[in-house]
Amino acid sequence: MLILTPFFSPNIGGVETHLDDLVEALDEKDYRVYVQTYSPLTTPNVLWSKNEKRGSNISITRYKWLGKDLFHKLENFPILNLLYIVPYLFLRIFFFMMVHGRKIDIIHAQGFNAGLIGIVLKVLFRKRFLMSLHAVYPRIDGRGLGLMIRFILQKSGTVLGMSKAVLR
Repeated sequence: MLILTPFFSPNIGGVETHLDDLVEALDEKDYRVYVQTYSPLTTPNVLWSKNEKRGSNISITRYKWLGKDLFHKLENFPILNLLYIVPYLFLRIFFFMMVHGRKIDIIHAQGFNAGLIGIVLKVLFRKRFLMSLHAVYPRIDGRGLGLMIRFILQKSGTVLGMSKAVLR
């Protein structure tokens, strides 16, 4: 399994805690998991390593990226946020898949930004795909961003909402 996420520990947050629990459970069930993520984007002054092994089946690769709270500053500007998060992570994961794609059966994206990357990889590498949504988004109209979100949701094999509020 390939888990795509802009946020993973030691970044601090609810998504990160959920993913720590998820990879631990997958390791216990003997799943091979590759996590592809950024260096901590919203938690300053934490130690992190580019490559980390957990348990016997988890490989985490973090890519150094600009942080300093830029993600939070761009949260109200979804297109700018997408341009901040998606292109570099996509390139890094694309090259990862070129080398390791045969080892991957399922791509599991965390959130819409990673979901957009996952959909492209799903098509290019012919993989099963699922997306988990963790955040509650404001009502989005049917134009622009709304069309992109609809596209991502329709192209996802399965969409998991991590709370009742997200599902609504």
